[in-house]
Amino acid sequence: MAIDYTNLEIEGWGHTKDSFSLVIQAAARLLGIKLDYRTVYAMSSNCFAPVLNPEESCTAWWNMVAGGALELVGARFGLSFNKLDIDIPVDAKELEGRQSEILAETAKKVRQTLDNDEVVITAGGWKFFPPDSGKFAPWCFWGIITSVEPDGTILGATLNKKKNHPIEWPYPMWAVFKTEPAITEREADIRMLRRGIARIYGTEEPLLGEKHVSGLGAMDMWIKQLDRIPYCPACGERSWSCAVSTVQPVYFGAKNITDYLEAREDDYSASEQALLETITKHYKKIASTLEPYAIKQDDGHWLYEDIVGDAAKQKEHTEVITQVRNEMAAAAEDMEKAIKGIKNP
Repeated sequence: MAIDYTNLEIEGWGHTKDSFSLVIQAAARLLGIKLDYRTVYAMSSNCFAPVLNPEESCTAWWNMVAGGALELVGARFGLSFNKLDIDIPVDAKELEGRQSEILAETAKKVRQTLDNDEVVITAGGWKFFPPDSGKFAPWCFWGIITSVEPDGTILGATLNKKKNHPIEWPYPMWAVFKTEPAITEREADIRMLRRGIARIYGTEEPLLGEKHVSGLGAMDMWIKQLDRIPYCPACGERSWSCAVSTVQPVYFGAKNITDYLEAREDDYSASEQALLETITKHYKKIASTLEPYAIKQDDGHWLYEDIVGDAAKQKEHTEVITQVRNEMAAAAEDMEKAIKGIKNP
């Protein structure tokens, strides 16, 4: 049956809503599967710890590289992901030189996949339009490919609610189709915790490249960045907004994993609940610590406007981020204990 994109609409902001999880939710809906964003976000493992790209020049975007745990998401929800066979060079100069060639090959394979009535998701690659254009979509937000024009232009839907936003850069893409859930919810929870540990310790195999730093290593990068004036060299006096963009995914991720684990309590015994509660305790602490910096104040300003740009205040703020790092490390230890103590019938 042909995929109906008539009611497809993806809306959000990638720093406060995980674009990978929103897109998986939307793709599943196209296939007739209703998914809860909170659960998808938990299974993605993106909410456990940040992943940063040290080569990104603007720190507002260095945390938009996490990808997601496709194999776990697929097993939990009954989805299969087949990566399109597209050779995308790692070297930036080679990529730019072969951009047209790669996009043409991508368009051919995407068209074939769409003709086979499979949903195609992309890790990004969107054409830039100015923020005030109504079409703004950062290159790094995930999305769904909706069509290929006769001239080979690839169009898709991303978090700006558009269904015909053009792709400008080659990015990894996957064909998605419906299967059957392969694991129970409890098994999915156990695998999720294992992925969370790997994310925190930086041992998780990255979905979108080898240059990324995750978990505790990413927290160390963040702490080190606070020694710099300006905090974001690319943005100078506007660096405070980049600091907001750094903190928000960690804050909203912590809230999500807390909400998810609390919602799952009834499926566990009292002793197992106690183990899970030790994890939520850490993430509640992370969320409460970061909330003043991740949420705009009642008077309309952000606390980072008062901190970023002042060397002494930035130095003092490293203590806050170090506290978060320590809670994250402790959460990983308690996740290891929970995995050993949870029965998996």
